[in-house]
Amino acid sequence: MTVTNYVVPHRGFGEPRRLTVDAVNPEMFLQLFSSAENSHLPVTLCGHSSSGFRVRHGGEIVGVIPASQSAAYAELDSIIGAGLTPQATAEIALREDAAEESIPVFEVLLPEPGLCVPFNIPPAQRWGPGQVGRGPWGSRPGS
Repeated sequence: MTVTNYVVPHRGFGEPRRLTVDAVNPEMFLQLFSSAENSHLPVTLCGHSSSGFRVRHGGEIVGVIPASQSAAYAELDSIIGAGLTPQATAEIALREDAAEESIPVFEVLLPEPGLCVPFNIPPAQRWGPGQVGRGPWGSRPGS
């Protein structure tokens, strides 16, 4: 079965949102941490925004973005429903807390909700380039 990814860029739309990935296996985290390029790696999302997205890398489930964070990204449900797989960038790091202990962090970087999928809904009426001024949005002023 061929899987077609739909790349969801995290750059070019301001500061990305960081969605925390829960339930990451510590051994898998260390393996991915050592193989990540500049602390980033490609991941795919599956599931549904209302129940939380499962995060995959290399065909294996890494963890889950909880529904409390994924609910704002219902637009990705339409991508999944169309048979495509959203591909995003994950950031993987070890950060120090106040007690200077290393804490593993695995986050998926996404643009603000509403910016993941272009909003180009075709008009209800058929129209073409030869119909300038008579498009589905009405006629030109003065015509």
